[in-house]
Amino acid sequence: MKSTTQRASLLGDIVRVLTGNIVAMAAVLILNIILSRSLGPGGYGVFNGLLVVAMISGALVQMGIHRSAVVHLGRKDYPTGAVLGSVATLWMMASIMAIIASIVTYCILQNNAYTVAMILLVITGIPFAIGVIYLSGCYLGLDRVKQANRIYYTAPLINVVLTLLLVVWLRLEVIGALIATLISSITVFSITTYRLRKEFYFNFSFDRGLLKSLVKLGLVYAFTFILLQLNYKVDILFLQKMVSSEEVGFYTLAVSVSEQLWLLPYAAGLVLMSRTANSSSIEAAVRPVGSLLRWGFLISVIGSIAIVYLAPILVPMIFGKDFSGSIEVVKSIIPGIVAFVVFRILESNLAGLGKPWLAVYALLPSLLINVGLNLWLIPQFGILGSAWATNVSYIVATVVYLVIYVRFTKVSIGYLLMPKRSDLNELKESFRRGVVRFSKK
Repeated sequence: MKSTTQRASLLGDIVRVLTGNIVAMAAVLILNIILSRSLGPGGYGVFNGLLVVAMISGALVQMGIHRSAVVHLGRKDYPTGAVLGSVATLWMMASIMAIIASIVTYCILQNNAYTVAMILLVITGIPFAIGVIYLSGCYLGLDRVKQANRIYYTAPLINVVLTLLLVVWLRLEVIGALIATLISSITVFSITTYRLRKEFYFNFSFDRGLLKSLVKLGLVYAFTFILLQLNYKVDILFLQKMVSSEEVGFYTLAVSVSEQLWLLPYAAGLVLMSRTANSSSIEAAVRPVGSLLRWGFLISVIGSIAIVYLAPILVPMIFGKDFSGSIEVVKSIIPGIVAFVVFRILESNLAGLGKPWLAVYALLPSLLINVGLNLWLIPQFGILGSAWATNVSYIVATVVYLVIYVRFTKVSIGYLLMPKRSDLNELKESFRRGVVRFSKK
């Protein structure tokens, strides 16, 4: 009974996070509609190209502190205030390095569409964007899933309001979109930092032992995160040099639409990592993974079928006929997006156990395949070739990591993938608890 209650509680947390993700998805969808219609394919491609550089630069220097903080706070090996202070110190260092890396990257790209004002707006927002990520990790380590989730959906909501003001009303185009992104990051960072410091007072800390421990584990997380982000974004970097800004706009919109299938896996992974970091044993941490994986994959398959059939209707209707070039990319990239659901859930579980390096064995060959196929297929097939390259790399990463997970946890593939009667019972219990909670309100 206790096990069932715990799993129901886990599913309840996932539902709450999923609800927040849906709010964020709706906000991001509205934001993409506004930007695509206001900026057009060319401006939309420039906007996303600018942000991709900052995102990859940030990923390269974050040192994995977001996830390292989850494990350190969850294990409670150090005082909470000391860990938070050390995270703040590492945030400052990471921000400086990310700004430098971004400037160097922009200089290498030498894209004439990127003005000095645009680049300055992007690099100004880097410290706040990294800070929001670090704060989310701190809340997860404290098992405050609700607060961590709030960070995720607040920024897009603020961004929508500011984009309407700056892009639609004042017609500031790409500059306006970048200002909206910057102010939303600053707002969320400032409010969240104030609340965290109010509850757990901390300042910049220079405890060498703790900093070393955070960085040592974090660097492994960082390498994994870099490989993950490169798998996500390396195609866009290649496309910026090999196709037009308009085609980049088609591709980025298609990826954005398709990746909405990751809403449930993201919610499951967020809660699962927080719970795993606070688990007493590997057995307890692994126990709920099978049912989460099966439900997550099933829902993603159903969602993918809906996207494939509805994309030809909804993409022109929502984003405008100018983005009809995104439709075939959406259809082409779906298989890899669905397969990667399995990787995301399993990786969150082992990451919470402090075993991030296991993902490297799957992501490194996947990235090499992704790069090679992009260089081969883009010249021949354009953005569709890049979508096919993504499919192959995601599927390879998923299959390899599934084998790694099974060997490490000593569970069978059947345990993870074969449906069980208990899956339906857990869902009913979670639904019953939700009805009871709603009735009390």
